[in-house]
Amino acid sequence: MKALRAVSPVVATALLVLIAVATAVLLYLWVSGTVSNQPTQQQALQEQLKIDVISVYYNTTANKYNVTAYIRNVGPVPVNITAVYVIYNNTIVASKNLAVDIAPGDTKLVNVTFTSKQNLVNRAVIVKFVTSDGVEVQAVAVVGKQS
Repeated sequence: MKALRAVSPVVATALLVLIAVATAVLLYLWVSGTVSNQPTQQQALQEQLKIDVISVYYNTTANKYNVTAYIRNVGPVPVNITAVYVIYNNTIVASKNLAVDIAPGDTKLVNVTFTSKQNLVNRAVIVKFVTSDGVEVQAVAVVGKQS
């Protein structure tokens, strides 16, 4: 009968180390592929606007409403405001297209004139500004009267 020979302890240790290293490399490649496929942050998620001051007045001489707003870009990317909406009683009473660019950290004065068939004097309206990426900022103002 022939004696069976076992694998030496040195060869067994080398095989275990090789298997462990190969498993670690495969795990690293899988994890790094998963992490690199994560979506990057979109610009719309970085746009941040704030309305510092807003006023809405009815000018009796011109028979028009005037919206004056100071809008500040508090985000890290430039924004382009493309529209403004005036909402009263859950209804859009006026809207206008705009083209206002605001750099990060800057504040812009935005003046908008509109007409409405409704009497909005002494009533609270919502003024909503919308960027080209769909980010909205809004404020509530009571409409005053100006001669």
